[in-house]
Amino acid sequence: DADEAVIMPKHASSPAPALTGVIQPVRIGFIPLADCAPLLVAGSRDLFRKHGVRVELSCEVGWATIREKLLYGQVDAAHAIAGLALAMRMGISSPPSPVVAPFVFNLHGDAITLSRDLWNRGVRDA
Repeated sequence: DADEAVIMPKHASSPAPALTGVIQPVRIGFIPLADCAPLLVAGSRDLFRKHGVRVELSCEVGWATIREKLLYGQVDAAHAIAGLALAMRMGISSPPSPVVAPFVFNLHGDAITLSRDLWNRGVRDA
């Protein structure tokens, strides 16, 4: 498994003045893999709102879609493979783009681990 990170355009990390007084949601794209769990849990438990952030999560079909939506401003940030930020900055398969990866979701793969109690009750993978 590749390491995965959150990637965002460099300009998105600098707050813009609110001209309308309306707080715009932060649009975050993600691929439905185990690594996106922090985003989904935060959304389902209303943690974004509790911390004063309006978020719209956008489930995407692949890394190329994430790249394109970041490039064209259709998402403000995205869960993505860590190498995507480097590729976007270098202009590999897209115009060079000043993106940043402010944090990483995981290193060296991921796993969902169950307690022994659940195992003993017969819970198994599909």
